Amino acid sequence: HGGDDPVCIGSDAESGRLSAEVQDTGPGIEASELVHVFEAFRQVGGAASRPFEGTGLGLTIARDIAQAMGGDISIRSTVGMGTCALFTALLPTADSPVDAAQPASPEQLSATGCLCRVLIAEDDDVNAVIATAYLEHIGVSAERVNDGRQAVRHALREVDRPDLVLMDCRMPIMDGMAATREIRAKERSLGLPRVPVIALTATTSDINRQLCLNAGMDDFMSKPYSFEEMTCRVNQNLEMLELVDRLHHLANVDSLTGLYNRRHFFEQGGVRHGSAKNAAQPVVVAMLDIDHFKSINDRFGHANGDIVIRFVADYLRKHFPDALIARIGGEEFALFSESHTVEVLRPRLEAFRELLPLNTAEGMPEEIKVTISIGIHGGHNDNLNALLHVADQRLYEAKAQGRNRLVG
Repeated sequence: HGGDDPVCIGSDAESGRLSAEVQDTGPGIEASELVHVFEAFRQVGGAASRPFEGTGLGLTIARDIAQAMGGDISIRSTVGMGTCALFTALLPTADSPVDAAQPASPEQLSATGCLCRVLIAEDDDVNAVIATAYLEHIGVSAERVNDGRQAVRHALREVDRPDLVLMDCRMPIMDGMAATREIRAKERSLGLPRVPVIALTATTSDINRQLCLNAGMDDFMSKPYSFEEMTCRVNQNLEMLELVDRLHHLANVDSLTGLYNRRHFFEQGGVRHGSAKNAAQPVVVAMLDIDHFKSINDRFGHANGDIVIRFVADYLRKHFPDALIARIGGEEFALFSESHTVEVLRPRLEAFRELLPLNTAEGMPEEIKVTISIGIHGGHNDNLNALLHVADQRLYEAKAQGRNRLVG
């Protein structure tokens, strides 16, 4: 600190708090106006000889950034003597460059579940800096794009798809509402899960809110927004996303085996079949049924029956990682593949069938030797139900011929 210095900087090593005080010798600000200096779009101290400049957002944005850093900005002023501004922030002491460990990349943090990924679609640099600072302060990884077209590409990418999008409504090339409509349309056509979109808008009129909802947005934040509001809305939407994911899992996954259930198989299989048909790719389906399963239940009990079902499911998952597999009822499973022809998939299924009785699951009685019957069918033009109907007929032929065999 210097007694007459216009800028004084200090720090507290124990708390990590840094302070910077700036003093001027200007005309000062009236007390009646001083209470309004942090209000958005509000300017004080203007006169005919010095008209207002800027938009009146500078101090609002500066204080928001300071608060996002765990500090604040305060101002005191005396008319005729000048104004003093005090800035504080929490800046913990850093390790020396030699000793400091390399920080984890966003990809590493995301892979370990430490960070969520939020995409900021914002063409204004200052607004983007504020949003990024807010998000990083609450431990969220932020990525920024400048227009709606980029937002669509990033929101739909296969790798590191964002968990949430902050979408400015007014942007060049493509505005936020058009971008959101395109994202929703692609999610439906590609069978992708819905990514939450929060609108960033300068107006909160009922008409504007309705337009945002009609475009497929999930929530709103009006500019300028506070750190507290962003924290609340982002956390609320991420919690809702987690809840939706859990419900989606319960609705689509078989609880005993962890494989997909009948509902998901027909829904996702239909989407994949349609894509393969448009690309003139052949598809293959197979129906599989555990032999003599009722006898296993009757002789060894339902607990061991469950072990057998899980064993077969795990074995299917291991041998066909590139296929859509589901438990569609009882001891029956279905397999769908657009990656191989019948000629390629048949020997893989035969190898699976032959190896199955040579293996056992942990806790399964040694007397149980699991065998399976399989029906397989492939084609180009038939719909999924028609393909499965033929595969199911061939499964019954395999049963009728003595079980533990593949037909098709």
